Amino acid sequence: MLMLSADEDSGSAAGKEHASVRKGSMSGRRRVRVQAICFGAGDYKNVDKLVDAPKDARTLHAKIEATEHCRCILALDPQSKEEMRRQLAELADACYTATPEITIVFFAGHGCQLTTGPLAMFPCDFTSSEDVEKMEGELFTLNDLLQVLRESHSKDHDIPVLFIMDACRKAVPGHSIRMEAAETYHEERTTVVCSCSRAQLAEDESSFFKDLLDPLQGLFAVNMPLRDALLFVLRRSRTRTQWGRSFSLEDVPERFCINHDPTCGADRMEMLRAIRRLFEWSEPKTSTCPPKTSTCPPPADKVIVAAYSPRAKEEAENLKSELLAVIEGALKGLQADTSEQKFCCLFLSLFLRYEETKFASEDIQNELLTTAKNNPGRFLKHLEPDLRAKEITSASFSAWIHDRCPQVAPAKLIFAALDFSVRREMDRMLQFDPDRARREREEWDANVTSVGYTDKVEFEDAMKLAEQHLRLKLFGEPGEERTSWLSVGILDKVVETGSYVVFMETTSLVSACLSQFLADQVRTRIGGRGAGGELFRTWMSSSGWLSSTCEYRELRQSVDKEEEEKLIQDLKRVGQLAEFVDWKTLQRGGEREAEKAYL
Repeated sequence: MLMLSADEDSGSAAGKEHASVRKGSMSGRRRVRVQAICFGAGDYKNVDKLVDAPKDARTLHAKIEATEHCRCILALDPQSKEEMRRQLAELADACYTATPEITIVFFAGHGCQLTTGPLAMFPCDFTSSEDVEKMEGELFTLNDLLQVLRESHSKDHDIPVLFIMDACRKAVPGHSIRMEAAETYHEERTTVVCSCSRAQLAEDESSFFKDLLDPLQGLFAVNMPLRDALLFVLRRSRTRTQWGRSFSLEDVPERFCINHDPTCGADRMEMLRAIRRLFEWSEPKTSTCPPKTSTCPPPADKVIVAAYSPRAKEEAENLKSELLAVIEGALKGLQADTSEQKFCCLFLSLFLRYEETKFASEDIQNELLTTAKNNPGRFLKHLEPDLRAKEITSASFSAWIHDRCPQVAPAKLIFAALDFSVRREMDRMLQFDPDRARREREEWDANVTSVGYTDKVEFEDAMKLAEQHLRLKLFGEPGEERTSWLSVGILDKVVETGSYVVFMETTSLVSACLSQFLADQVRTRIGGRGAGGELFRTWMSSSGWLSSTCEYRELRQSVDKEEEEKLIQDLKRVGQLAEFVDWKTLQRGGEREAEKAYL
């Protein structure tokens, strides 16, 4: 790859030699997912130098080059508008040689937005002057960029372009370029993502760039849809004064992933095969649900979770006991977790999964559920404005507030959502013991809500009361038996598909806890603090989450809506067509465990 520095002459023999090497390295590829170029301009002559911009370009270039079927040109410290145009022309030639699914252009450096509209990048020879016409002649605009790529990307090729600009959108001190109210229209499939809003200055040490490379939700996260990754970066920027902005995000191909790994998809198909095998062999639990054609769901408080293991049979004799060990680990991890509001966030994540809970966009739900696993404090900060702005709505929650606490303060809207969720889960999980459900509600009212809703108690203190009560209720005092809220059943047969799938029937709360535990494992592994080789590689839940060895996210981020609904309904049917054994029976080594039966 060619790395241009401030003292290189792009027209010299050395520059031409580097150019031919770069062009050759881009050819001869049978399949290319991404063609890219990374500009990093820092060695400016007439405006402030930038230290991190070239570093960021070099880092992104290395990430793209290290990703399978992705190619990238590195262009450091471009000296002029003409040099930037030549480097982009090489990218266009590469796209002729190997047509990509998307082209990415990244620019880190000084920039602005012209009075006439287009975003503009400053090459390193930019002169800070009051001669507007001269300055505009030196700048390389988005229109210039698209003009170079137009022939190779439009018409028959129809290659979408993603332009990421980590630069200011305000005048650099010393020149008089003003701001325009809107970006101009481009006929090409062009998505623009900027690190800051109009009239803002970008940071040299860019938080925006760090979010782009987030290992779990950034551009290179395994099987992370590119559109979702960009939405994650933009939403993260809302926590800072420098807000990111985007244009035409819909032009990014749906569910396209830069770092695509087919393993999870293949495992998902194995789980589907196991479900079909169950349909063929299992008898219905009740006569109201005929076999094979039933769409009856399990009780409302139950969630079906499938766990896939790629192990051979001789290594899989103890799959059920190993599965119990994972559940025990998840519950012990939850019990030992001292993070603030961990239990409250679990119940609020259930609120986000209720069918009647609606979102202004799917990315809001995906981002909130992921943040609940990663950072409970940030989750609550994001949830509160979304509830207030009605980005999240629920007809049943609104009706409940109207009936029970119509005067609730806006600052305690999250506390009300928690109250609503806890009561619903009490009713669901204790539906066959109404007296106990009533006692649980009375304790919750006496210890939490009778105090938490009062004006003299601040929101943070009300949430602490709820956290203490939920922790004690779920795990009790040392030596006490766990509550039925944490019940788990294991399918009495392990389903063989060439590999093996084990099914569980859990409460909503256990499902949320397991999802949290698996997400923690993925973070640990990606952070280099854990080893692989787990017995179970991929997990899928009828509540909509998916987790594999190196990724976790919502099922809808991996499949289209129709397939998501079918997978969830098929999982729910397992709860009707199969028999589950309480985990206490398995822990005692009961007869069913001794059978070692496989389908």
